[in-house]
Amino acid sequence: MSTSANPAAGLLPSPCIGVCRLDEATGWCVGCGRAGEELFGWGELPPARQRAVWAELPARMAQLRRPLRVAPWGVTALMPKLRALTAEPGTVWSMGGPGASAEFMASPQAAVTVADAGAGLLARHPDGALAFTPKAGVRGFVRDDEATGRELILARYRAGRRRPPASVVTELGADEATLDPAARWHVRFDLGLGQPAYRFAVRTGDDELLAVLRAAAGTALGACPDLARALVAASPTRVVATSAGRCEVSAAIPGAGAATPEGPHTHLLPDRLVPPGRFEEELGLPEGYLVEARIFARDDAWRAAGLELADPT
Repeated sequence: MSTSANPAAGLLPSPCIGVCRLDEATGWCVGCGRAGEELFGWGELPPARQRAVWAELPARMAQLRRPLRVAPWGVTALMPKLRALTAEPGTVWSMGGPGASAEFMASPQAAVTVADAGAGLLARHPDGALAFTPKAGVRGFVRDDEATGRELILARYRAGRRRPPASVVTELGADEATLDPAARWHVRFDLGLGQPAYRFAVRTGDDELLAVLRAAAGTALGACPDLARALVAASPTRVVATSAGRCEVSAAIPGAGAATPEGPHTHLLPDRLVPPGRFEEELGLPEGYLVEARIFARDDAWRAAGLELADPT
């Protein structure tokens, strides 16, 4: 269904997300919002008409009451825009899911700086760092929510390519992929949350904490109260990683009842975890897609970064 593209505009070859079913009332595809003739004749449409269809899709998807619509840019074209967006005050990146996530943002004390990272994105804050690398299969999906506002969901089609998630505390060895060169030989431990879309780990070079982590290896996190207490006390770096992204947070872990830090921070509430695939289903993602990251920003920040998603032209 896609044989043409609009490289000058950075548009995807086609809005197709693999959900191809026409709505009886409107005649539009419930997956992407195109009409039947646009689906099957997409490659023959002039670029100007393709751009016009892209501009019409948000209104069509709203009329269809679909929670998501595909963003009109491929991941390569998205990256420069995301670099600009990440530097805007108020922008939040979230990696992980319900019950376990890393949030990356500026704080009142320090801004986020975005470095030159080639085709990808590398952002830093005194309390953390964020990296995202464009990979095949990554698509952007737009969600508008009355409570949380607009968000951009970066998801990757990984059906049949999902790594078996760890369900127990597992030592991973030295973290050579670290975003902090000084921590390259610190040891990383997967906390075994059993989530195929992301890995929630801690990294440390502290001998006392390493001993506690190694004693807990092979055991489910919920059966290790001593480890939970040691993690809060030591506040090691938390590393949440997906197949295309990584967020590292070094801010102190707040104690019970303390306020969440105003800057990079993590959440780890095992009782709020959801079964694998449930999060993607609740977001409305097509089957086979796993969340890589979610991005929230102010309306003016979307515009400033060239991501006025209702008008791709």
